[in-house]
Amino acid sequence: MGFNIHHLSFKQRALQVGPHDDAIKKACNSCAYRDICGGFWVWDDSRWCDEDCVNCLALCCHKPTWRSDAARIGGLSFDDIHWKPWSADWPDMIWVVGGRTGGLPEPVYVIPVDSLMDRFSLCWAHTPDLHERFSIPASSKIGISFCFQDHRLRRFRDHEDVVADALSKFNVDFVLPINYSVYRNYPRLDQLVAMRRRMLSMKLFQERGLNVIPDVGIIRDVDIDRWADWITREKCSSVFMTVQTMQGKVLTPRYRIQFGNMLKFREKIGPDVRILLQGVSATRMAFFASQLGKVSFINHAAWVKAELRLNAATDEGLRGSGYTVQDTFALNVNLLKRILYATRSSSVSSAGGSPDG
Repeated sequence: MGFNIHHLSFKQRALQVGPHDDAIKKACNSCAYRDICGGFWVWDDSRWCDEDCVNCLALCCHKPTWRSDAARIGGLSFDDIHWKPWSADWPDMIWVVGGRTGGLPEPVYVIPVDSLMDRFSLCWAHTPDLHERFSIPASSKIGISFCFQDHRLRRFRDHEDVVADALSKFNVDFVLPINYSVYRNYPRLDQLVAMRRRMLSMKLFQERGLNVIPDVGIIRDVDIDRWADWITREKCSSVFMTVQTMQGKVLTPRYRIQFGNMLKFREKIGPDVRILLQGVSATRMAFFASQLGKVSFINHAAWVKAELRLNAATDEGLRGSGYTVQDTFALNVNLLKRILYATRSSSVSSAGGSPDG
């Protein structure tokens, strides 16, 4: 986009931004998407840059193709997209796996979509029975996830029809939409386009007969209101959120802002909607559960560390001890569940009293 992100203090940012160019304010206030976007004036607390606003290519009015970018995906609203009702009895923990589990009896598993493909030829797996392919018990539910690095998502972006057709042939219970990233330091237009594209992928998967959990991306208060209104209107029983980009200790201002948005979101959607959270570390699970109420944690660390023969709680190496990947995975699952249940009973009254891990 022609700009670099780096950290500035609030004072430095205020000095750099003002005074605003009148043309920018006029273009922003007259924009057809202003109610969806929230306007330029809310950027100061969440976007950090090294250019004057007058020359910044991250601003919509300075990007020549912004109107065509929005028009290409049918606008930036997602009010025209509807959710096909589907519900499940979600457990506290959901496990992401990339290989054979050894038949560990857990209620729900999630499989990354690239585990269904040959990494080099990009051909889809020929075995439609994923319970057999990943040695998952027949009683367990299976979901598909698109949560991985953006550069790996690009190969799906222009071939979503092919992806949807392929997934419809597997025996999956649900799918998480393609997780186009919504980062706080992205240009606002990019954030809104990513939100719209997530919802378009949900619509496409539903048209192929797949059950989909809506993928929520929140940056600002206007996003909270938009998503909460949509979820209430569609009567969604569960939603998916990833917090993998929430970095740093919980005492930092940035973390408090992001977690504060999640608390506002929970208040808006009410206590009955289950939130499926991915990216929460073991030491923070109890804190998130105590603050957000009805949540399930989607955990990838148990499998990733099992492949490396590492204890998920201590990172202690288990190579040479006779542990297989499946043995280590079972150990990690039990350890992480124990951590959650052991700490969940303790009352956490505020973010200041929560774990920093």
